[in-house]
Amino acid sequence: MSTIQMIKSGVDEAIHLFGVMNKFSVPCSLELKLSEWSDPLVSIVGESVRIEYIEGNEGDSLVVILGESEFCFNLNISVSKYITDFQITMCIANDEYSAWFSSGVISQKGIAEANDYKEYEEVNDFELGIGTEHELRLVEFIRTLDFDDVLDATTAINKEAEFAETKSSRCLPYAVKGFKERVSRLKQLSLLLGMAINDYRSEVFLGEDGNETKVD
Repeated sequence: MSTIQMIKSGVDEAIHLFGVMNKFSVPCSLELKLSEWSDPLVSIVGESVRIEYIEGNEGDSLVVILGESEFCFNLNISVSKYITDFQITMCIANDEYSAWFSSGVISQKGIAEANDYKEYEEVNDFELGIGTEHELRLVEFIRTLDFDDVLDATTAINKEAEFAETKSSRCLPYAVKGFKERVSRLKQLSLLLGMAINDYRSEVFLGEDGNETKVD
């Protein structure tokens, strides 16, 4: 049996990778071992996976939900990963335990999206102007959205932009500028949200220059 070389990762990337498994409906298995035991304490095979991030007074936690089982990890953990051409393996560990997560077979598109996190690692948060924990969590959450989520959100935003545009044509002249600025901001918000998601970008846009060209 060959030994794999795990690569150091982090909580943010773990959220991204679990999000990829969820998005592509890939089952996930778990072996949870206590440090002083050689045999697994918990073994789960082939369950759906999703994650939650919980803020608490005594520190934040990452919750991994496999089927009907929930596993809560405080953030005093180390995370490592190993991504092949068809599978994701992750280890979440501290001095007391190690939790090994293995995905089922993932499509090439899913693996490409899993590896796409490297692009975000190269972006400096200061350059993005992301200065608060809430802004960082928003960015992390957007990365977990799938096509249907973004389609619902952008449809709602675009409807509100259309409503504001209609109101601008009926309001007094001094208020027209404000409504037009609102329309512009809403359309830009819809555009940027859609462009941030690979599936939405490929289904709704042609090219990646930011010009909206909807595919019928």
